[in-house]
Amino acid sequence: MKLIKRIFTLFVISCFVVSCTTKKSEQVFTKIMNSYSSKEIGILLNKSEKAIEYSRKNIRLKLGVDGTTPIDVFVRQALKTLDD
Repeated sequence: MKLIKRIFTLFVISCFVVSCTTKKSEQVFTKIMNSYSSKEIGILLNKSEKAIEYSRKNIRLKLGVDGTTPIDVFVRQALKTLDD
């Protein structure tokens, strides 16, 4: 069962990163993984902070991340479990 969960987690992350995103979502995801705040991402991408928060929400939905877990923490934990 643990192996199935690992495979599914890797599949979800891969699907998101490779094919389930728009260019904007990819840019936001990359910045999130580099620990940028929504305000910083907005400045870098010339978007409002609210637009970035909306993108974060969509990324969470696509990855299946609950609203209390940071996206970067979720992805790093998921990848770490693949190494165990």
